[in-house]
Amino acid sequence: MVRAGEKLVDDTISSDHQEQSLVSNLASWVIQQSGAGGTGRAIPFDLFFLHKIINRLDAGVRMNHRSKAVMAVALSREAPRTPRDLVERALRHLIPRTNDEFNESLVSTFELISALCAHPDLIGRGAFPVDMLAKMFSASTSEAMSSLVLVWATANSSDSRVDESFREFATMVAKSAAPYVNDIDDAYLPVEAFEYLARPRSTEPTIDKHVINTLSTVATTAAHQVEPQIILDLLKRAQPHVPQSHVVHLASQYLSGRAIARTAEEEEKLSILRHLAQTEIDHTDEEDED
Repeated sequence: MVRAGEKLVDDTISSDHQEQSLVSNLASWVIQQSGAGGTGRAIPFDLFFLHKIINRLDAGVRMNHRSKAVMAVALSREAPRTPRDLVERALRHLIPRTNDEFNESLVSTFELISALCAHPDLIGRGAFPVDMLAKMFSASTSEAMSSLVLVWATANSSDSRVDESFREFATMVAKSAAPYVNDIDDAYLPVEAFEYLARPRSTEPTIDKHVINTLSTVATTAAHQVEPQIILDLLKRAQPHVPQSHVVHLASQYLSGRAIARTAEEEEKLSILRHLAQTEIDHTDEEDED
């Protein structure tokens, strides 16, 4: 039997009717949200369900730990098309603010930071306990580098809501993430990681086989969102530090998802990458013949 609800249920959920009903509302919001084309806005009825969930949380209805983790993932995904006030109210119930809350929480730090990046002016409103950043990253080290990249991309975007408070937050994220950036993981890695790592940064992982192999695992699916020049710059950085075979593998994985150029300039860059990949193939064939 398929255990469809196990992602929402754990041993901290009670038989209380209101708590059970809250989890049911959450499941409806997560599963039944509809798209709205390219409008960038949520369907009002979907927001009604989120309102209903938050109102119950505000009223003191308890939500179990695993359901909060699921809610954080959904909020992270929906935050860009959800009004700021709703995101802010939801975050109050998802962000751990004391040591006891932190020790019990299953909520992903990356998901929380993702929701904040959708509304960067929330930082100036005190929506996130910056003093908890170091503790959060120390408990989920594989999310530190991904969070750093996401905050960096937001801080350097054209979003007019990025203010001094958010820029200070970005500095704190870099400082708190620094001890853990070598624990890079493809699970949360934003596409902007390719650009971030293509040039030296004040806070970055060691450019080694692990970093290049991690990027290779997502290079094909990210290819249409990453310009060929970024890949060329990244490979140039990597070549002095990793075996050529790993460099070529990243180029090949990227080319698997980006075979067609949109402009003549792109075609020129892709041709360089194809030549790099083919040179290694030819070299391998020669070794096999010997």
